Amino acid sequence: MSKRRRNAAPSPDTGTSSIPGSAAAELPSAVNWERVCLALLALVPLLVTAWQLLPEFTTPVPASNDLALHWQMVQGASREMAHWRNPLDFWMPQLELGYPQFLYYQNLPHLVVAGVHRLLFGLVELRTVFDGARYLLLIGLPLTVYWSMRRMDFSVRAAAISAAATTLFANRDGYGLEYDGQLWLGRGLFTQLWAEHLSLIAMAGLYRLMRTGRGYAGTIAALAALALSHFIWSYMMAMTGVLLCVLLSTRDTWKANLLRLIIVGALAMAISAYMLIPFATSSGSYLAMFPGITAPDLDESRSLLSALQRLVIDEDRWPILTALSLMGGVAALVMRTRAARFALVGTLVWLLLYQFRPTEVNWLGRVLRYDGHLVYRFIGIADVFLLMLIGVGGEWIWRAMVDRRVGRVDAPATAAPRSLGAMLAATALLLAILSPAMRDRATFFGRDGRAMTATRAALAADPDLTTVLDTIAAQPGGRAYMGLASNGGKQWRIGPLIRAYDVLKDRGLPAVAPLFQGLSLNADMVVSFRDRDPAQYDLLDVRYVALPSGAPVDGFMTPLARTPRYTVYRVATTGMATYGAVVERHAAGAQLDLLRGVDQWSKSAGPAAKQFIRWDFRQPGGASMPTGACPGGGRTLSEHADAGIIDLVVACDSPSSLIIKTTYHPNWRVTVDGRPVSTYMVSPVFIGIDLPAGQHTIAARYTMATTKWMLLGMGLVVLVGVLVLRDRLDALPRRLVTSAT
Repeated sequence: MSKRRRNAAPSPDTGTSSIPGSAAAELPSAVNWERVCLALLALVPLLVTAWQLLPEFTTPVPASNDLALHWQMVQGASREMAHWRNPLDFWMPQLELGYPQFLYYQNLPHLVVAGVHRLLFGLVELRTVFDGARYLLLIGLPLTVYWSMRRMDFSVRAAAISAAATTLFANRDGYGLEYDGQLWLGRGLFTQLWAEHLSLIAMAGLYRLMRTGRGYAGTIAALAALALSHFIWSYMMAMTGVLLCVLLSTRDTWKANLLRLIIVGALAMAISAYMLIPFATSSGSYLAMFPGITAPDLDESRSLLSALQRLVIDEDRWPILTALSLMGGVAALVMRTRAARFALVGTLVWLLLYQFRPTEVNWLGRVLRYDGHLVYRFIGIADVFLLMLIGVGGEWIWRAMVDRRVGRVDAPATAAPRSLGAMLAATALLLAILSPAMRDRATFFGRDGRAMTATRAALAADPDLTTVLDTIAAQPGGRAYMGLASNGGKQWRIGPLIRAYDVLKDRGLPAVAPLFQGLSLNADMVVSFRDRDPAQYDLLDVRYVALPSGAPVDGFMTPLARTPRYTVYRVATTGMATYGAVVERHAAGAQLDLLRGVDQWSKSAGPAAKQFIRWDFRQPGGASMPTGACPGGGRTLSEHADAGIIDLVVACDSPSSLIIKTTYHPNWRVTVDGRPVSTYMVSPVFIGIDLPAGQHTIAARYTMATTKWMLLGMGLVVLVGVLVLRDRLDALPRRLVTSAT
């Protein structure tokens, strides 16, 4: 047998019989009609979804979920590109007193959106590009499902039926395939939407690679893009690759397939290493273990009932998709096709991993160097396999009506040639079966659109709010405050769902506001902000407060601007930096020790007295070296702050410590009068430097580590090498196959 013959995959089942003398052989034209009917079946739910979700594209309004964060990341990347600065790792001052979000969060989707906007030379607004990308990904997911399933040897029928069911999952949990998690009204999981597409593409590439030894370049590119778009989904895809290797290998090919998996995995990791390695080496220290990200409500009892509640794909409606998936499981056992078996085994494996997720011994967290329990996201890949089973189950119904058979694929048809009437009847039946789910989703999508429209109308009816934000944006430096969810800010509503502080966050202004994600080590300082204490305003440099007119005001607030509905107040602070006394020096070996110590300090007299603690965080402690306070408080003669750029001119008549009021990170570089100086962490988690007496010019810059540049260069070289040598990458695996046979 030739090498080409051994490595070639059998022709996938197209949904028509290839048996001589069968109906398909007698009426080849029926194939076209069948595809038309199946296309109709897939397009009806897609078009309903596209129409109902149109407001996601046409109605740009501020969000109160994760979309707010993703919008800020897109804005930041576009701004860095516009100023010819580094968009791969930069400082975001609006995130919890400042945070390098692109260092610790998957960001390829945001870079793509910002890059497209720059390539269009600003002719299309950035928000339009962002919402347009989201909309295309939402309505295009069924097409990706169809394409990937066809590449994995599923029949046209199964792929079309799965595509039809893609947008119909329903579970308010929002972490699976259900669109509850992707929309403005839901969780706003922008990067997961990218991950769903990329996971399907990567899975199809791995499947083809295991079967034929071809498709290295596309598979490696998809895996690398997935790693840069969603860490957890890329981890799940790595485990799925192992599953594919086990299921698709024979005694003669398992070595070759294992080597193929290692090759694509290693090269994909090399391409994405510029993101993964810096994340892994520093996330354990500077990625906050804040309760908002650990989702404690998801770490509840692992009882069978609680697991089943999260596995629901037909919440509050007839279990139509659930029944089709169960039927698909039975059909997979009867039909005995490789693709159906893969769907069944994949579903069972991921449901078991989800049910028995290790929360006490968090092995995924150990791999990611993060202690938050993130394995609840396994439900997403389980839903992908459930969707495949739904296609297999729907195909069984189609076969029963059109082919008059439900047995194995190679079982002969027992009736007359297929008729167009039978295919139309099968299409109508499947659409009728799916219609309650389509009606349910249309209702939910319509509610999403109406809420967005109502929010836009509320914003248009409140021009005073725009005036307030314009006034704050025009001020020189400082942070703004419009309340928190724990106090009166929650009652300041704009429309049915969002609050005034959501509009403030949408503008991208540095602020003390409800958390985006809480990844910054200073997130707890934001949550616990005491808005009646003037020392808190000075500590966090909160200079501007907006309140509804007539709201009670503290005496340290001075009116800055008034509108008929609102008033903007100014609070006097020492500015972006303050002189202070470092009175203690403590070591903190664990992040929890640091955060507890900062919390105790923030509730003491230290902030008001400008007495700070120096922290040796995860490094050897040094001797106590207290510094005295500056007599009279010192002076800030000028200041300028931008994303990752802080310029100051300060003066004090005696040596003292200067506290720069942004989150500490070792990537900050500070010079004093042009000479580099050492930085250290001071409470809460700010940047501290020691200054001699006199006037000094301070320049602080957030910079990307040199190692990240080196890793980026290596990744680009590897990517070019993969594209050039893609036809030669299978040489060693093929030799293994040849030697084994």
